[in-house]
Amino acid sequence: MNGAQQRFEERHPWGLQVPLICSDGATVAYSWKRQIAGQAAASAVERTRLAMKAFTDQKKRYFPKFGEPHEEEDIVGVNEKRAKVSSTEDDISSQKFSLLHVLKHWQGVEGSGMVISEFNRLEWAKHSSAYTLKKRSLNVMSAISGSSDTVSRPSLDASSVKNVAILEVSVPAVFKAVISLFPSGSVMPDAVSVVSSDEVCINAHLGTTSAQAVFQRVSECATSALYTFRQASSSSRASPLQLLLHWLYTYRSLFSKPCSRCKRFLALDGPSDSLLPPLVRPAQQILRIFASSASVKLEDLNDEKLVAYHMSCISKEDLL
Repeated sequence: MNGAQQRFEERHPWGLQVPLICSDGATVAYSWKRQIAGQAAASAVERTRLAMKAFTDQKKRYFPKFGEPHEEEDIVGVNEKRAKVSSTEDDISSQKFSLLHVLKHWQGVEGSGMVISEFNRLEWAKHSSAYTLKKRSLNVMSAISGSSDTVSRPSLDASSVKNVAILEVSVPAVFKAVISLFPSGSVMPDAVSVVSSDEVCINAHLGTTSAQAVFQRVSECATSALYTFRQASSSSRASPLQLLLHWLYTYRSLFSKPCSRCKRFLALDGPSDSLLPPLVRPAQQILRIFASSASVKLEDLNDEKLVAYHMSCISKEDLL
């Protein structure tokens, strides 16, 4: 300790602080070890910088023509051109893939039967708590009209969409899906939960589980599809949110479409030990539809053109 105190007083040659001392005089070893590790990392960075400098000097010595000024200028010019092209493409894609564009597109679609409500985090918390206090016995007409729990909001604009973090997608008498967006106002969903029309989904970003087995399995399929859409967003013509909304739209026939393989409506599901309808709508079929056409219409998502499988009937070939 005397040697450490002496080096500490002589202009800090090690760049370390004096270790802490407990009341009984024992040295706190963890503090000393942490400081030594920090200095080792700093010295490693310094050695790397010196090695890169030596390599650059040798390259200039043995390869004098490599990296001449005119070549560097050409490279800079090419990089500037690429940056301009990419910025233009980003502006076009940002307008096409913006959340405002997606919401207005679905508001303008007539006959879809799918209602999308947007909330920020605080509004969603108030909406969920108010919904829990209401009675669950709602008649069919109020559910179809959407007058049971809709909140009057101003028209969508660019400023209001920036704070949108939760989307509630409801198909009356079928299901209700809650999509969490991160960051707010983007078209990148980070979580999705599917519940029945009369259930409450409070923690949308945590993945609320439905009390019914059929919607628990649909939520698992939705999470898998969301992962696929996020992975394919770089090469797809649509944003992950657009792909997810079109995929959810195919579930409007959840209780009316038979299995495309066994032609039955119900089949035994092993994990839930229940008779469930065809739950699997492969995400790849939505990607193929968007890859074949720039503008997808509801006619392209006809039940006759799409397939649906039971969990026990799906195969690996069907997922490709």
